[in-house]
Amino acid sequence: MVDICSYVLILASVVLFGYSLSRLIDGFSTVQKKMQDYRQMLEEYENQIFGSGAYMRDMVRWPEGSYEEPELKLSVFKEYVSERLREIDLYYGKLEKLKNENKYIIRTAQYKYFQS
Repeated sequence: MVDICSYVLILASVVLFGYSLSRLIDGFSTVQKKMQDYRQMLEEYENQIFGSGAYMRDMVRWPEGSYEEPELKLSVFKEYVSERLREIDLYYGKLEKLKNENKYIIRTAQYKYFQS
């Protein structure tokens, strides 16, 4: 059974994977446009989930589920995605600076608090 929570987690995975892939392929200016595209896509999903009444129907159908307040809509999720995208930008920025270094130095980029 795929409920709204599962759908949202799948959506998060797709968004973050797509963003990571585009970050590898495109330059920085294109990435900024892609971030806008992802925000727009999340707005559309929010309208589909909450505007259609699907979220409320889900809450009524499975009352034992774990739900956010409907008034919050996808605000917490959007905040999560924005933070993850920011972290991905920082990571790829570090990789860009270290691209000509030794492979062990490059490996340090995956550790957020490691000073290289």
